[in-house]
Amino acid sequence: MLEEEIIKEIIGAWAEDQSNPLRRRTIKPLPDFKDMRVVVETSFFASLKREEGEFVRFSITLLPEDLTETEIQSYFHQQLIETFDKPIIFDDNSVSKIANAFDYRTTSLIVMPKDKAKSEYNIRGVMYYGPSHHSFYDIPIHYVGLSLIRPDEIFVTAVSPGSLVIGRGNSVIGRFLSGKFYKATPDPFVSKAMGQYIKRNIERVEEYKKFQNKYWYYNIDSINYLLTQISYRGSGGTVVFIPHDKVTEYSASINSGYVFKECFNVNKLIEQMIIEGKKRSKSLEKLYTERLDFLARLACIDRALILTTEFSLLSFGSELKATEWKGKVDVGPDGVGGGGDQFVISKLGTRHNSAVNFVGERSESIVFVISKDGPVRGLAKKDENTILCWPDCLVSMFLGEILGVEH
Repeated sequence: MLEEEIIKEIIGAWAEDQSNPLRRRTIKPLPDFKDMRVVVETSFFASLKREEGEFVRFSITLLPEDLTETEIQSYFHQQLIETFDKPIIFDDNSVSKIANAFDYRTTSLIVMPKDKAKSEYNIRGVMYYGPSHHSFYDIPIHYVGLSLIRPDEIFVTAVSPGSLVIGRGNSVIGRFLSGKFYKATPDPFVSKAMGQYIKRNIERVEEYKKFQNKYWYYNIDSINYLLTQISYRGSGGTVVFIPHDKVTEYSASINSGYVFKECFNVNKLIEQMIIEGKKRSKSLEKLYTERLDFLARLACIDRALILTTEFSLLSFGSELKATEWKGKVDVGPDGVGGGGDQFVISKLGTRHNSAVNFVGERSESIVFVISKDGPVRGLAKKDENTILCWPDCLVSMFLGEILGVEH
């Protein structure tokens, strides 16, 4: 049984999301405590089970019965709902057995109480809402009555054993990980958060001087996409971004693993996409995302992927060998008043501590550590005594992007 406080935290995150004017949420009653507890607990235990030797991934949505009886209409979108002829008992065994029949990125198992007394919960069917769109290569076209989207309801998605993403509609409100709930935060890449440290380096790039904020937005989107693809692969990794004019100096703190002679020209593709704008060809977008996918695979090799701020590949499978950091590690600002608490990174293992040491010694580097269990932690140096850590740089992204975009 999960602690009551965890369920209260999840419901609190739902309430906070609803009260945020930027979300433009329809005001709805808060989720029922028992409903939320049953869905989260059952999903947690189901995520720990194996089918044919593999852990299963799945999505659960708690749906009111009146919305399941008919097709859901919401802002000219709907979902495709199929109900079973006989309800299936909602427990961890049933979920693990049926989960592999459905793609958790596009389909959820529909769960609801058996009766008003909530003596039992059943899987009543499945809801299909289709793959998510991505700004790089998808044109967001919606057809009245035909387009599909997640409704504004609770979604619990198992992404790895014991790791759950808690969503509302197509957005994330938090993660349940290692027995704790982590509330979603505003985008860490905004200028008042981690973005100020990334932009400090990007402003030195020639393309930024030429295209200004257009280049900034594409560069940040590229970072988001790269981190998402690495996270989705589930093997973890470390990505280090170094300013181009610091490569020689910082190389003393890196044991280069594998190095290619050729350049992948990701930055040139970014430039071309900016020039072509909305008229850019699908082949250019495909080439661009293929290059980032290639880099994402390299990051899954043990040790670190080393890139310049412009996405030039320096090496992969590289060892960071900086001296031990003796200063503080604090939670970075989120742009809306949060942050500043101590972040205990020493318990997270060699990969995280190596990243902290590197940032401490090479103050203009930006490092991301992708954990196998889901979170992507970002690191930047604030001053001589403080390193800032953003605990999960993907938690505020759209649910579909975290779970893996179809392309």
